[in-house]
Amino acid sequence: MVIAFSVLLYNVAVDEVGRTKVLDSAILGRHFLDEFSLGVDEAAIGGNQSRTHRELFVPKNVHCLFFNAGENAFYCLVSSSYMDGGKNRLPGRRLLSTPDVKLECEVTEGWRRFGFYNNGTTVVVTCG
Repeated sequence: MVIAFSVLLYNVAVDEVGRTKVLDSAILGRHFLDEFSLGVDEAAIGGNQSRTHRELFVPKNVHCLFFNAGENAFYCLVSSSYMDGGKNRLPGRRLLSTPDVKLECEVTEGWRRFGFYNNGTTVVVTCG
C-alpha cells in the first residue's frame, strides 16, 4: 500500500512540475513579447535614424515573433503536451505604431541583444 501511494504521489509531482515549467515559459514568453514590442515602438515613434536596443531572454519551448496584422501585435506559440491545441497561442501587447518590421536574425533561446533601428521606412531588428 505504501508503494502504491508513493507511485501515485510521484506521478502527481511529475505532472505538476511539467505544468509549472510550461507556466514559467509562458510568463517569460509574454515578457519577451512585451519588451520586444516596446523596442519596435521606440524605434518607430522615434523617427528616421532612431536606434534602441534591449537585452531580452527568449525562453525554451516558446516560438516567437509571429505577427497578427488584425491585432497589430506579435505572438508566440508555446509547445507543450499540457496545453490544448488552440490554447498554445500567447499574444503580446498591441503596438502603438504600425511600422513595417524586418527581422534580420533568427530568434533562438537564451539571452539575446536585440537592436531596433528606424531607417525611415522600416524598423530593422538585429540580434546578437
